[in-house]
Amino acid sequence: MYSDSEPLFVEGDVFRTTIPLSEAATATVGPCVACSGGQNKSADENDSDSVNDSVNDSVNDSVNDSVKLSATDAKVLAEIKRSPHATRSALASSIGVAISTIDRSVKRLKDAGLIERIGSDKAGCWKVLH
Repeated sequence: MYSDSEPLFVEGDVFRTTIPLSEAATATVGPCVACSGGQNKSADENDSDSVNDSVNDSVNDSVNDSVKLSATDAKVLAEIKRSPHATRSALASSIGVAISTIDRSVKRLKDAGLIERIGSDKAGCWKVLH
């Protein structure tokens, strides 16, 4: 299923590994659209993403201003944006709060329409809506 291409290792705040798939594998399985983060996009799509990101940032600022997030909710939202696959315990650890605080914050963010869960609790990821 894997291609003959070399895997890509990117070291930064988060270590990322990309393993290219053959065309047959991608056609069979397909890329993870919700969680791919632009890894399977062409240069033109990535250019339009940077334009979209700047537009989304200004929309997000106005949404956040109108929703009036608490400091904890804003931290949880930022952490989910940074790491869509983060677990409740990982969020609690990185922010420095209890898991019950994360549960309340996630509920408020869902109720405000700012995030949703894609897939199962165990294997899914977070999607930031605004």
